[in-house]
Amino acid sequence: MNALRTCGVAAAVAGLGMALSLPAFAQSPTVNVGGRIHLDAAKYNDDIVPLNDGVLVRRARLGANGRFGDGWGYKVEWDFGGGGTTSANDLFISYDNLGPGQVKIGQFKVPFGLNELTSSNAIMFIERSLGTEAFADSRRLGVGYEHFESNYGYQAMVYSRNANQSTTGDEPLGVAGRFVFNPMNDDNGMVHLGIAMAYESTDDADAVRFRARPESRAGGSPRLVDTGSITDVSSTLKLGLEAAWMSGPFSLEGEYMRTEASRSAGNSDVDFSAFHIQGSYVLGGQRSYRGGRFRGVTAGAWELGLRYSWLDLNDGVIAGGEQSNVTFAVNYYATRNIRFMGNIIRVDQDDTGDKPWAFALRGQVSF
Repeated sequence: MNALRTCGVAAAVAGLGMALSLPAFAQSPTVNVGGRIHLDAAKYNDDIVPLNDGVLVRRARLGANGRFGDGWGYKVEWDFGGGGTTSANDLFISYDNLGPGQVKIGQFKVPFGLNELTSSNAIMFIERSLGTEAFADSRRLGVGYEHFESNYGYQAMVYSRNANQSTTGDEPLGVAGRFVFNPMNDDNGMVHLGIAMAYESTDDADAVRFRARPESRAGGSPRLVDTGSITDVSSTLKLGLEAAWMSGPFSLEGEYMRTEASRSAGNSDVDFSAFHIQGSYVLGGQRSYRGGRFRGVTAGAWELGLRYSWLDLNDGVIAGGEQSNVTFAVNYYATRNIRFMGNIIRVDQDDTGDKPWAFALRGQVSF
């Protein structure tokens, strides 16, 4: 059923694109095949909660993108990794000639969170921060518009569920926006300031859940912070603040996120928060930045990274836990398409006193 639903979404997106501009297909559509393979392994020194050593095909993606006429484009991508299931990732058509920006229709990332919007091929650490995993919505079906100049940019999206999810009753409906300002973005360096908000009405799906793994997934690591299912939620409101700086081989990134869940049936509203700060030094190169997010690193370079992340999922009657992580990273960019990563992670679960260590590795190829 999941495969049929995925194919149905892809067919609907493609059909909508053809209906909007059939003449575009007469202009020699282009097809660029791409993908990525991320192979992970982890060794744990557990403390209270057992953590199992193991390996994982974290991502195994294959897809295509291209153009089919004046201003029209598309992208389709599926992921065959992550535990043996097949899931849809990006599935959208785009149009560049409506105003200064680009329209997208289909499934793509909700514009919320610098760490989330940075490609998994370019993130500094093997996994994204605690707060990003807990609060960022990742990919949803919807309609969006975005535009970036050298010193500012904006994104907006109206969205519903993820294409891989099934729901009963009315599906959730959300709206999100992100604005980025670059007071400096030239050969001397880059300064990034951003703000994002996302509001979602849960409709008939009136339960939400927030949780995060300890920034490592190989071995099926459990989540040490987890609110469980929070019922009678009518809506959620998320706020994100972003700041980043880059100069030569040095880069810094920081984010603060807050999520409020409005509840009905006499239940008190709850709110949760998170932040992370991370930095890196690239030996023999530097990171790149474009379109309101970090990109790749110079081929042949080594990178040293350090991150502190914190997540609090306790409020009122909800005791999801509080956790902080310190992660040290060593990355080697063998070529433009091949990267090797190593992370040492110190976890501190404040409520239980659980303080495990994790040593994680990744071999990565993208094309």
